[in-house]
Amino acid sequence: MSKSSIRRSQADRSASTISRVLDAASDVLAEKGYQGTTTTLVAERAGVSRGAILHHFPTRSALLLAAAERLLEEEVTAFRRAVDAIPEGVDRHHAAIDFLWQGARGNRHRAWTELSFGARSDSDVADAAAGFSRHMHERITQVWTDAFPESQDVLVAGLAPDFATALLDGVAHRMLIGAVSPQRATELVEALKALSNLFFNPEGDTQ
Repeated sequence: MSKSSIRRSQADRSASTISRVLDAASDVLAEKGYQGTTTTLVAERAGVSRGAILHHFPTRSALLLAAAERLLEEEVTAFRRAVDAIPEGVDRHHAAIDFLWQGARGNRHRAWTELSFGARSDSDVADAAAGFSRHMHERITQVWTDAFPESQDVLVAGLAPDFATALLDGVAHRMLIGAVSPQRATELVEALKALSNLFFNPEGDTQ
């Protein structure tokens, strides 16, 4: 085997290890919360040694921030793909809201929530996570703008992504802690869709 092939093989193994570790970190965050997520637990979940984790992520904070950045990147990528795949004849704003709601209840979002709330006592992690979040919302807004150019003449169009994600995140959190029932959560999501009709589609035409 040539040296270049050996280097590629090593790079592939390293990338595979990093991917498994970040997947495991996300899963442990979602299940155990920020304080309960340790490099030992992540190593066990990923099926690697703790030393292997420390080789790529020297500190717990570095690991969790890498997991956070990856989570948000996946959220944006998934939203763009979902919007691009909305079929003809479907209310596109409703379909986008449905996807955001599905994401708000998913494992990725729960992991992100656990990190962003739990890291408030760790200023370095909290500041970096806040920066990631702002960047994500900017990109979500851009996806929305690209997907719904016809809505840009509407006064509230620029607020729509933040308004929708803020409401859906809040409903998902309240449902998670048992403060709102799944039925009530569904009603709130449907209310958001009705508001989207008023804002973006007052004549009742499907977009």
